[in-house]
Amino acid sequence: MSRPSNAEYPCYWMYKDAKSRYRWTYFAKNGEEIGVSSESYVSKRDCRQSMDIMRASTKSTIYAQEE
Repeated sequence: MSRPSNAEYPCYWMYKDAKSRYRWTYFAKNGEEIGVSSESYVSKRDCRQSMDIMRASTKSTIYAQEE
């Protein structure tokens, strides 16, 4: 996977993998890769939908196991 050129971070990067299926990577404000799609997608639309779901969940509740 190549990194996006001239990108403004934070951002998502959609690309095709070695099997020509779509995947995404999320880059933080400092340009570091901090998230990737857990699966590949046959269609670009499905990959985009996965990114949209992640973008919409930024205010989701966080749960943690009690220590």
